[in-house]
Amino acid sequence: MPIEEVSSGRWAEELEWQSFSIGQSFGPGPVAQLSEVEGARGIRYPFVFGEFDHVNVPGDFGRLGDGLHAHLMKILAMDATTFDAVLLQLRLELGDSVPIGRVVYGGVWDSAVGVEGARGEGEAASYQLGETRAVVAGITRWGGEPCALIWFSGDGNEVSQDLRGGSMVVRTQATEYYRGSLALSLIDGRIVAGEVWGPLPSVIEIGGTEATLTEQPIFTVLQEITMWEIRH
Repeated sequence: MPIEEVSSGRWAEELEWQSFSIGQSFGPGPVAQLSEVEGARGIRYPFVFGEFDHVNVPGDFGRLGDGLHAHLMKILAMDATTFDAVLLQLRLELGDSVPIGRVVYGGVWDSAVGVEGARGEGEAASYQLGETRAVVAGITRWGGEPCALIWFSGDGNEVSQDLRGGSMVVRTQATEYYRGSLALSLIDGRIVAGEVWGPLPSVIEIGGTEATLTEQPIFTVLQEITMWEIRH
């Protein structure tokens, strides 16, 4: 909901998480059961389009404790703002027009950006964006509402993580590739639905301490986010 008007026609909104659950599968099968993480409900933070920090989301994720859950939720919150970052890229390049078929390219970041730990205790990861693309692909409908259909992608994004939770140290070096789409209301410009997915080929080391880190077989994490508007 809007919390204040920061300038003429620009509002700060408050985002609030209702729940966060996590699960794990061992093998090719689906996750057997999701477990809700206590303390995630009620995490909130302000959002101003064009000013929001998409890498270090300003929520109190440290309230989830010292384990990996806090960091994983912070990463999810970062990924969930991908759709707004795509719109900002289009807005900066195209203004208020919506030319169908126009491709907008984003340049590679000059250097990686540090991702602070969930408790703000220093850098726990880094992220460097590769080349991105976004295009207004056409017109669609979502729930009967006319929307612009936007396709986007990113290639060669570099991810580095050094996570410590409980008695485990996990060090990751990965390259991210993603593809996504979103539906943007042609009535008032709000995002009504979106999805993003892609592989994350990774080299992972796991151990009880840094001295016992052991490289795991190379594998690929498949990440996916699907969001849609819930109307009451």
